[in-house]
Amino acid sequence: MDEFESMILKMQRTGDIDKARWLESIDKKISPMFKQKIIANDKSVLRELILPSWLTWDILRTWAMRDAETSRCTFCQEEKDEGMLYRGHFVCKGCAEEFVKKM
Repeated sequence: MDEFESMILKMQRTGDIDKARWLESIDKKISPMFKQKIIANDKSVLRELILPSWLTWDILRTWAMRDAETSRCTFCQEEKDEGMLYRGHFVCKGCAEEFVKKM
């Protein structure tokens, strides 16, 4: 059992059955495109989607990272788990910071 499933069980035990049901069907509610943005740690997803107020970024990130593979950075070609999507290309956090410094 992973961390996401343990969150669902905890909600069921505390009586938050509606929240647990929502999390169980989250795959149907959030498209793969947004899931990739969540994996890339792009918090603009929170503005683009209509989500319940109790749903935190940590819960979304835990859900997205369950089946996620690490992404390969366009610039350094290393596999990283944190970064952002820029025009459809994954850029790791280090390369993005370095790029901003040069501007």
